[in-house]
Amino acid sequence: MPRPRPRQAGGDTAREEQPAPGASQCFLELTSSHSVIADMLPPIEEHDGCGADDLVRVHAVVLQQANRVALNPAPTLRCRLAIELGKWIRQDLAAEVVPLGAKLAEIENDGSYECRSRNNVADAPISEHASANAIDLHSFTLTDGKRYAFTDALVNEAVRQSIKASACARFTTVLGPGSDGYHEQHIHLDVKERRNGYRICQWDVRLPDVPRHGADDH
Repeated sequence: MPRPRPRQAGGDTAREEQPAPGASQCFLELTSSHSVIADMLPPIEEHDGCGADDLVRVHAVVLQQANRVALNPAPTLRCRLAIELGKWIRQDLAAEVVPLGAKLAEIENDGSYECRSRNNVADAPISEHASANAIDLHSFTLTDGKRYAFTDALVNEAVRQSIKASACARFTTVLGPGSDGYHEQHIHLDVKERRNGYRICQWDVRLPDVPRHGADDH
């Protein structure tokens, strides 16, 4: 199946690209109003519990005034996860990082689709990454060039608390520092469906270690 070229923000509406042949309703929703720049991908056939359909590769999320937030490297995701990720970046994260002094420019992706068990532990259940239903995020860069890790205790606490709150409202699973020992340097986001709408939000927004000075210190 031929891939459509990435959609571009702005431009003459009379010249807008026609929907690619075979585009799913989800893909049309994802790229409507040029809010997300993405390619359709062919399905990954199921094997050993891995595989997914309705896949996309997300290059960037478009903010107001056609400003773009690049995802680097571009993750391979199920379309429904891509929609939630785009909404979170555009409607929540972009505003939450402004107190750091500049606008959001790029997000570093630590992992998306990968055929593996949870945390790469032998005999563990299959990971949501194995169905392209999860993404791991390491850091973000602002328009002034400054880069911040999502889990860095030195980053403004109020900003990190706000990011955590919005992520936990958007995604059904959020894992970070303090969750299981495997997410100390990045945050895991997925949209796994569970019975009765159960959600998991495990991310300790930690503070910097402060040296303690006692009477015996020299």
